[in-house]
Amino acid sequence: MRFADSGESTEPDVQLVSTTPSTESISLFWLSTNPFCISTYEIEVKSKENQFQWTLTNDKYYLLMDNLFPCSVYNIQLKTFDVDKNLIGNETLVDSTKYLGEHCEWVYNLTDVTANKYILTDLQGCETYDFQIYINSETNLKGRSTFISGEQVPGPVSLQEVTPGETTVTIK
Repeated sequence: MRFADSGESTEPDVQLVSTTPSTESISLFWLSTNPFCISTYEIEVKSKENQFQWTLTNDKYYLLMDNLFPCSVYNIQLKTFDVDKNLIGNETLVDSTKYLGEHCEWVYNLTDVTANKYILTDLQGCETYDFQIYINSETNLKGRSTFISGEQVPGPVSLQEVTPGETTVTIK
């Protein structure tokens, strides 16, 4: 049995449909016509801080790009390759992950009496933080510092024993 050439192109068409950003991930959705003519999708994600790459088979239409940094702008590129491994599509977009949210109040009880520093994690860049020290569950404030986090990296807090029963905190 022979089929006549209908003259219609079977070249796949891929279109980005949407993205859904969260604090440490971006979900990417796309649609494909003629997916059986597609061999793979290659997704590249780049920011100032990092770069990722995924290769997916033709039966995929969704990718959860995780382990991203919060509050970062990402250039996203979706490349489509046909069954002969030729590049047939190249879609790009820019999206951002969200802030971790307002750390309205966070409490940590440091119980190690020999500790001389504590690492603050998950700080948002360009956000104002108010750091307060209370000792032995007292309600009287022993120390306070307001600072703006310049980067999205952990920052040390050094505790130095001055005299018995008193502690000085240095934020570096």
